[in-house]
Amino acid sequence: MNGAAAAANISAVTVDPDKPTLYDGADPDLWDPTQTRTGPLGIVWFPGVSVTLSPAVITLTPPTGAAVTTTATIENQAITFVTTDLQ
Repeated sequence: MNGAAAAANISAVTVDPDKPTLYDGADPDLWDPTQTRTGPLGIVWFPGVSVTLSPAVITLTPPTGAAVTTTATIENQAITFVTTDLQ
């Protein structure tokens, strides 16, 4: 929001719901598996999203306001970074 990290967002990806969703936590070097929302950095990681289900549909739900949906093409053996504006 306004170029800053958006903490406390709930995230979901529709391509592979059986894989874990990991959020940033208090330690900037570790993913916190106990988190259920983005931490202070506003970062979420969906590891193991299958290429066969590309494009991935990603939904971010802020603590207030409407959910935002975006898509991302998943490439084989690559890391995909997606940034999204929240209104």
